[in-house]
Amino acid sequence: MPLARPVYHPAGHDAPLRAVLQDLKAGRWVSTRNLLTETPDWGLWTQRTQILAAAVAGSDVVRAWLAEEPRSVAATILHTRVTVERALRAHRAGHRHTNELWREANEACRVASQTTPEDPVPWICLLALAQLDEGQRWDEHRVAAPEPMLFPGPWHILAEADKRDPGNREAYHRMLQFAYHSSRTTAGPERR
Repeated sequence: MPLARPVYHPAGHDAPLRAVLQDLKAGRWVSTRNLLTETPDWGLWTQRTQILAAAVAGSDVVRAWLAEEPRSVAATILHTRVTVERALRAHRAGHRHTNELWREANEACRVASQTTPEDPVPWICLLALAQLDEGQRWDEHRVAAPEPMLFPGPWHILAEADKRDPGNREAYHRMLQFAYHSSRTTAGPERR
């Protein structure tokens, strides 16, 4: 049996995504629209939109696409992903505009969830943003767990993502990130 070769590219073994990434980074979004329109399932849709948004979060290519095609579901979802990525990056960097970016991303998630109610991505994005709520000040981030022995958190948001794509990998990863982040912020500084 031949050994598998590792692939060191954000697209991994997704050859169509690899080609589209190059176009999108160059400011050309038509191939992205076509790829996302032809994406066959929610798992791949989630993965592709996450990778694409991370690659172009520092540019305005998605905003330009949305301006040209304001009714495009793919553009709306990718715009939501980009705004969330920007808010998360700003938070990690301690940027002074983090709260503004967080509000913008949260609103983009709400709009996307209404635009395409069957899509799990807006709910996954809300899960990603939940980790920015240090101290769990928002009610939606401290809901009682559905099972005993679990922490309070954004369980209803996870349930909404799970309802649309049961077992979505990124949704559960985002919930784990929330748990890890909230345990670090509530535990205080580490002692040595």
